[in-house]
Amino acid sequence: MNIFGKEKDFVLRIMNLILCLWLIGAITYFYVSVVNILMPEPKRSYEEYEVENCYYFKFEENYKEECKTQYENYLTRIDEERYQRKKDLFITFGNVVIVLGTLYFLNHFRKERS
Repeated sequence: MNIFGKEKDFVLRIMNLILCLWLIGAITYFYVSVVNILMPEPKRSYEEYEVENCYYFKFEENYKEECKTQYENYLTRIDEERYQRKKDLFITFGNVVIVLGTLYFLNHFRKERS
């Protein structure tokens, strides 16, 4: 299947170029989504989180309670990010399939008339 052949219309060659560039971007974004799922940010324990993020609460009265609340918010954010990464993976896979299908059907069944 030659998508940039001389026998193709100019408009069809431009459409193929746009779809090929779109496909490259879609595959790149799909790869990034796969890497984000396979190598997520490591989840910190409460002790690690307390050392790194709760030092500015030490002068308040409810230091432990405030730090615990912040840690629970951190865990919720991590779970939401994991869900969003999975959602992005399915969306980017659909994007790749749609662009590939469009390129295939646009060029495979097109017959030049004499």
